[in-house]
Amino acid sequence: MKMKKILACVSAAALAVSAMAVSSSAAIIGADDKGNYVVNVADLLPEGVDISEVYGATIFLKEGYSLENGQGGAFIFSTASKNWKSLEWGNAGSDKDIILDEETNSITRMEDTPFFTAEDISGETGTYANIALQQYWGDDIEIEKTILLDKDGNELKAPDASESSNEEEDPVDSSNEEEDPTESTEADEKPADADFTANMGAQLDKDFNATIGEWPADGVAYGKYEDNKAEVTIGFDFGTEKVKLAGNYLGIKTDVAFDKAEGAVNSKITVTSIKADGKEIQFDASKVFVGESDDGVGGHAKITLFNEWDDNTKGNAAVDFNAINGEDGFSTLTVTFTVEAAEEADVTTPAEGETTTDGAAGDTNKPSDDKNKPTGVMFAIVPAAVAAMGVVLSKKRK
Repeated sequence: MKMKKILACVSAAALAVSAMAVSSSAAIIGADDKGNYVVNVADLLPEGVDISEVYGATIFLKEGYSLENGQGGAFIFSTASKNWKSLEWGNAGSDKDIILDEETNSITRMEDTPFFTAEDISGETGTYANIALQQYWGDDIEIEKTILLDKDGNELKAPDASESSNEEEDPVDSSNEEEDPTESTEADEKPADADFTANMGAQLDKDFNATIGEWPADGVAYGKYEDNKAEVTIGFDFGTEKVKLAGNYLGIKTDVAFDKAEGAVNSKITVTSIKADGKEIQFDASKVFVGESDDGVGGHAKITLFNEWDDNTKGNAAVDFNAINGEDGFSTLTVTFTVEAAEEADVTTPAEGETTTDGAAGDTNKPSDDKNKPTGVMFAIVPAAVAAMGVVLSKKRK
């Protein structure tokens, strides 16, 4: 399921508040009746990009504006909780907070931390997220476009994804899923330059949301080692549905090499971020357990954030599931981790039916086979270092 952006409600009262009176000689062509150029952040956010990745914005002016009388005004970020936060902008030599880039005809505002939140763009009553521009002096200007920026000042764009095109090229797979969504379906073939696969699973509180159920379907992300370090973000997107974790299990299965004999991963795996609805969740990295995956093959690493059925992590969770759930549940949950390449060692394959480190045999991303009822949807965001993204249904356990 692709993440849906709901247009935020714009508060008329908020837009009426101005940092200073706009000069009658200055005008933004196409501005509202108060002289403000205003754009909804939800309209600008690319599909698949989390609002927490937004650190700034650039507004481009159409060519042909005049600097004869200078140019300047205010660049505003505004939400219900942080209303009309304004910084002044101006032409070179104006000694303002933000200087007009005459070479690119652009005005850029950056923040040290993300300004907007998932709640701001949720569409709930009383919430909004706006970017606005005011002009205090200078001849008329006209806006060409506005873009959102990441923490490094680069334009945020929708991540590359081959899922849709692959499904269109192979309609047979799609029909098979419709006939029996509980049966196993193959993910897109791993890209040739991908080194590993990651697959995340979680147990949900079925009493909180019976529609989604207890065991949402697994999803697959492909990673590759780039500059000896790959970063993958993988997670769930339930659209407008709200869910809660049951508090028993959250883990990520991979096919990164794991040496059972040595009891160590051949490549270093580090969890760097956990987010619910775009909000960072605190966790204890020292309690993230990496053991052998219960994939029925052996020799692969699995990341466990909490598992009440595994002695290695029982009562010693890396993250508090209540912090993820919040009071009202969540719609998206993402985990980001890095994999640093190392020389592979020989791996030991367990005997058929042998229980592995995570306490379950067979190919599953949940700790027991008797409760697996895949009903949800999974998504995987794969940043620059990752080759592709896939979504599959988990296999029916027999």
